[in-house]
Amino acid sequence: PILDLRGYQQDIHWYMRALEEAILLALKSVGVAEACREEDVTGVWVSTKKIAALGIKARRWVTMHGLAVNVDSRSLHNFDGIVPCGLVG
Repeated sequence: PILDLRGYQQDIHWYMRALEEAILLALKSVGVAEACREEDVTGVWVSTKKIAALGIKARRWVTMHGLAVNVDSRSLHNFDGIVPCGLVG
């Protein structure tokens, strides 16, 4: 999403946690209640698997880019060679 953080909080960590919270609420609404955050890493997890990734750019407190939520495990094999955030597994 594109958002001017000057109208909210000028804090990238706050924004990332707010995006994670939005994902958690969306997943809960479709029955994925076990989704959660993991300490010291960005994203949303189910068990030890990352279900949602976030990546943003901010310039002058205006955010760009966004998030991705994996909704079908069959779609993941195309990304087997990618190690997101340096986290193997």
